[in-house]
Amino acid sequence: MRQFSESYRSYAPMLLLIGTDDEEVKPERCAQISDIAKRNGSDWQFVLYPGVEHSYDTPTKKRESVEANKLAAIDSKKRAEAFFKKFTR
Repeated sequence: MRQFSESYRSYAPMLLLIGTDDEEVKPERCAQISDIAKRNGSDWQFVLYPGVEHSYDTPTKKRESVEANKLAAIDSKKRAEAFFKKFTR
């Protein structure tokens, strides 16, 4: 995994949505990167959803059977719409 220095700053606004139960991406690492980026002035939003798995918004029976996944999918769509709306006229 690429290491991010304490001076990391994103070159574009970022919306990072992840669940605490993600099986593929370490939520702790995402939190660390987010903290560094925000500290250095990045336009960065980080949301950590409790009990939510990787690909939580994939419309499959397995993913949709987890209530936390369903709620996070609804919330993340609202957040994404608001995020991208900032960049449209």
